[in-house]
Amino acid sequence: MASIVPKMHEAVNRAARISPFLQNWKPKMRGNGHLPSSITDMLKVSQKHKVDVDCSTLSKETLSEMPMWDHKGTKKGLRSRENKKWAKCQRNNHGIITVHQMQNYIARFMPPNHRQHRNCAYNSCKGIKATGCVNPTACQEEARKTMDSLTSD
Repeated sequence: MASIVPKMHEAVNRAARISPFLQNWKPKMRGNGHLPSSITDMLKVSQKHKVDVDCSTLSKETLSEMPMWDHKGTKKGLRSRENKKWAKCQRNNHGIITVHQMQNYIARFMPPNHRQHRNCAYNSCKGIKATGCVNPTACQEEARKTMDSLTSD
């Protein structure tokens, strides 16, 4: 389903598309779509009855298990961060898929006298760099900004 989307949703990275019910993308249901009719029927019924997730009514536990990328709870009016350099690093190098994984990544311990530069010699930074991340400090800071883009309701 994640590969069959209208052009307006193609900008969202395919690997970041998990569920149209939990994220801000919709699958293509006409034309060259190859969805089974049972799935297409279900999606049409959900649109007809305006089925949607209201993130403000969900528990913190439920929110933490939702996909991080193209999240339904993203503050209105903010530009998408899903295809930026650090979001790609967080997905591809750190394996971040859910909000909970992003929270854990942000909470990673950095030593008190940590110097914020890309050639940091601390073991924690070296370990993160081994995943392919070129600048753990910048990547973690961008992760904070991405989390801040979610509504706190």
